[in-house]
Amino acid sequence: MSSTRRIALNTLVTIFGDIGGKVLSFVFIIYAARYFQVERYGELSFALSFTTLFYVLSDLGFFELLTREVARNHNLASKFMGNLIVLKTIIVLPVYLTMIFVINLMGYPTETVTIISIIGVSIIIIDSFCLIFQALFRSFEKLEYPAIGKILKNSILIVGIFIIMKLHLGLIEFSYFYLISSSTWLALSSIIIFEKFAKPDFRVNLEFWRFIIKEGLPFWATSIFLIIYYQIDIVMLSVMKENYDVGIYSAAYKFITSLSFIPVAFIAAMFPVTSRLYVSSKEKLKFVFEKSFKFISIISIYLAVIIFLLSDDIINLIYGASYLPSASALKILTISEVILFIATVFANLLNSINRQIICAIQTGIAALLNVLLDFLLIPQYSYIGASFATVFTDIFSFMFLYVWIMKSEYRLPLKSIVEVAKVLITGVLVGLILSYLTEQGLFIVILISIPLYIFFIYIFRVFDASDMMLIRKIVKGG
Repeated sequence: MSSTRRIALNTLVTIFGDIGGKVLSFVFIIYAARYFQVERYGELSFALSFTTLFYVLSDLGFFELLTREVARNHNLASKFMGNLIVLKTIIVLPVYLTMIFVINLMGYPTETVTIISIIGVSIIIIDSFCLIFQALFRSFEKLEYPAIGKILKNSILIVGIFIIMKLHLGLIEFSYFYLISSSTWLALSSIIIFEKFAKPDFRVNLEFWRFIIKEGLPFWATSIFLIIYYQIDIVMLSVMKENYDVGIYSAAYKFITSLSFIPVAFIAAMFPVTSRLYVSSKEKLKFVFEKSFKFISIISIYLAVIIFLLSDDIINLIYGASYLPSASALKILTISEVILFIATVFANLLNSINRQIICAIQTGIAALLNVLLDFLLIPQYSYIGASFATVFTDIFSFMFLYVWIMKSEYRLPLKSIVEVAKVLITGVLVGLILSYLTEQGLFIVILISIPLYIFFIYIFRVFDASDMMLIRKIVKGG
């Protein structure tokens, strides 16, 4: 199978899996947000964000490194798996205990500490081992299995929230369903890996440990900064404001970040292929990068237009009228959605060509900038301030990566930049036309928007002959 078709098929598999997972996730969010109400939902969001901040400390960049190296040489799977399982076993408990110490030090109520303690076992300990198997699935380009995992875990959470609602229970009881979902997927994924792909080689190799720690550190630093970058808003809102503010901001922020499954699915399919192309054909790698930049831009700009115009309807549909103040934050965060999509393509290129240190530097500066902006804006502007802090930080991140890439051998040609400029103009025109139709309702506007957007894409000749040939190649399997 060609690289082009492999990327397309894996992207589709991952997207459909993620769509299934996200549909289930939205069902969960709808019922959880409405049942727990704004303040309790804010408490749950804080617990998840706080534990995620510590979860990344147990990774050490192993996920990306394992994916890249095993994608290049499948024979390394057993060696990587066995050594990483041993390393993770040593790391996760101290990280978990540190988290418990810190949350108690911060003086949060006993209930919040209990919820974090339970969810922490799921995220910091169990999910850390799940991540090893997920990386192996990616490296073997068998992305249907992580897709199944997402659907399974979200299904368990939905069952959990229904049980909680039926029995009129609270957040502490619901937290145990995170444990059940993670444990179930760990058991299933390990069985699949051991039976179909490789069995772990537990022979400890300290020289190999030094290699994976050294090579993984830039990935790890990037992961740490990214988690701070994306989770610190909620944590700082919880510290500086009330659970109500956290709940309102989380409603908008989680909706925007949930859309990241599109570029993430695309990159999950691309990363093993682009990592190999860096070794085998830099010319093909440049071609893949340029096309990715265009296609992701087309998708992200369309979504931004729709979300901006229909933010009130979206919030009301998903969360209910009590969350309507989130619509203002959602409008602001649509800018971040576009930037996040495109920056993911930039970061994938850098990771594929062994320039992960650039991503580490960018995310490090961005994380510090986001903390500073949150510190300045949240006290006075609450969740609106947090929204602007996110946008300003994302703009910086985009420009940092863009400048570096434009100085590299993979610089975007003027043609690619002009094409995306045409897409942006298309988005503005479609947005202006649709702004007169918003009273017709969410679904009518979406139905009209799709052919309208495609029409302007065609009029501005965004797709060239090579794009059409690529699409035909994907469809025909060439």
